[in-house]
Amino acid sequence: RTSLSDGSGPSYPKFSRYVIRSVQVDVKTFTKTIAVGTWTSKDEIGDRQESERLRKICEENNGRNFDNPLNSIEIDGCLHLRGEWYHTQCHVGDVIHLCSLSGTYATDKSALPVVLHSNPPEGSDMHDDLLLVVHPDVLISPTLVSEAVKCPRLSVLQSRLGSTGLSAKSAVIGTLRHDLFERCLQERDVSR
Repeated sequence: RTSLSDGSGPSYPKFSRYVIRSVQVDVKTFTKTIAVGTWTSKDEIGDRQESERLRKICEENNGRNFDNPLNSIEIDGCLHLRGEWYHTQCHVGDVIHLCSLSGTYATDKSALPVVLHSNPPEGSDMHDDLLLVVHPDVLISPTLVSEAVKCPRLSVLQSRLGSTGLSAKSAVIGTLRHDLFERCLQERDVSR
């Protein structure tokens, strides 16, 4: 891993944005290898045709020939996920950020390949601060994350329906009244 700072001045988080081009899983070594390309505006979520084209190409190549210049997708490097990182859910076409929280480590394509390991072997840099963020444009509150540890279904319900506390009954009644009033106005019948 490439270190950028000598530790003499303030440092700031840094990240690089990538798109997953292929995912290979090696169950024997519990290693997930993710081939990535630098994110471009063509990879934007709104461009569904381009996203589907990339997904089909990646499925056809099935992660083979990463360095083959004849492939129609550009792969800038790989991330190897080991240990607890192995269980990270990621798929072809997903947008990810490789982050250095202190800004000490390089995250651009010159730093690739990168190995993320929850229990690095001896001789590795034990103090790195690299993180992988999947779907960085989807914001999740820390409260929702802590609730998911207790009960994953409850956290989903809370995020979609709002609080499940004492105010839940009044919120549901208010929503039902609003929907009923809207339907009456649409049908131009308020006699109900």
